[in-house]
Amino acid sequence: MRLIELDLFRFIAALGVVLFHYVAWFVIDNPSSSTLLDSIYLIAQYGFLGVPLFFMISGFVILASAFNRNNIEFAAARFARLYPIYWLCVSITALAVWLIGDSASAVELKQYIVNMTMLQSFVKVSNIDGVYWTLAKELQFYFCIFLLISFGVIRRAKIWVSIWFIATITFLLFKQPFFMGWFISPEYSAFFIAGVCSFLMYNKQDTLFFTIIYFLTLPLAAVSTYQTSPGFLANATEFERYVSIGVVVVFYVAFWLLASGKIKFHQQWHGSIISLGALTYPLYLIHNRAGKILLDYLEPFIGPELAVLVSTLLMLVISYLMVIHFEQRVAKPLKIALLKLTNKLSFLTFFSHRNKVKS
Repeated sequence: MRLIELDLFRFIAALGVVLFHYVAWFVIDNPSSSTLLDSIYLIAQYGFLGVPLFFMISGFVILASAFNRNNIEFAAARFARLYPIYWLCVSITALAVWLIGDSASAVELKQYIVNMTMLQSFVKVSNIDGVYWTLAKELQFYFCIFLLISFGVIRRAKIWVSIWFIATITFLLFKQPFFMGWFISPEYSAFFIAGVCSFLMYNKQDTLFFTIIYFLTLPLAAVSTYQTSPGFLANATEFERYVSIGVVVVFYVAFWLLASGKIKFHQQWHGSIISLGALTYPLYLIHNRAGKILLDYLEPFIGPELAVLVSTLLMLVISYLMVIHFEQRVAKPLKIALLKLTNKLSFLTFFSHRNKVKS
C-alpha cells in the first residue's frame, strides 16, 4: 500500500525539521544580525513538530506493512529500508566532521562503529548527529510490531491498541508502568497510536472504535506537546506552547481527512509527490550536523539568509541523488535478497500464516 498523500506529509515534516534547525542556527545558536531570519524563525521554530508528524506517519505505514508480511519478512523489509541509506548518511556526516568540523566535537572511531548499528541510544553511546534520537523511538515501535506479528495477534488491534492507550494515559499521569519506556516511547505513544488508528480507519476495520480512540489520543498528544516543546523552543512562552498544540491539531485533522478518503491528489501530481516522499529519509539523516558545517562555511561569503537557502537546496539535491544512485541500486536489491532468504528461515516465522490479509 502506498498513499501519495503520506509522501507529501513526509516531505512537509522533513522540510519543517530542516528549516527549524537551519534558521535556529543563526537566530539562537549563532545569532546574526539578520532581521529576515528573525522573522522567519517565528514560523520555522515550530518545524520541530515534524518529528511527531513522522511518528504518526510511521504508525500508519508500519501497520499497513505488518498486515501483509510475516515477522521475518517485516524485519527484512525494515532493515533494507532503514540501514543502507543510514550507513551512507552516518559515514558522510562523520567524514564532514573529520575533514571540516570542530575538532572539539570530533567523531571517535568507536562512536562511529556503534552508530552504524543504529543501537547507540540503547548502549549509552552518543549520536553522531543529534537527530538520530528519533530512530531509537522508531526501532522500539518496529520491535513491538515485530512481536505482535510473531505471536499472531497483529490483527487483534482492538486489544493491543486499548492496552497501549491505557498504558500511555497512566504513564503520563502517574509515570506507571515505569517500564513502559523500555518497550515504547510513552511521550510520543499518542502519535504512533493515532497513526495506527488512522490506518485501521482507512482500512475500514472497526471504524467507530478506532475513530473514538483516535480522537481520544488528541488530548494525550496535546499534553505531550505542551510538556516537550520547551526542549525545542528557545525560552518557550505559554503562547508558543499552545501554538504547538494547535499545529498538532492540524495534523490530526489532516490524518482524519486522509483516513476518511477526503484527501485525494490529482493523478498528474503522483510522480512528483512520490519523489518528494522518497528523499525525506536521507534528507532528515544528512541535513543537521553536516548541513550546519556547510552553513558555517557559506555564511561569510553569502550571508546567513542565502546560506540557509543554498544549504537547504543542496541537501535536497544530495538526498535525491542518494535515492536515485544509491537506494535504488543497493537498498532495493538488498530487500529482495533478504526476502528470498526468509524462505530459508521459515522456522523463525512464528504464526506467519495468521498475518496475511488481502491487499
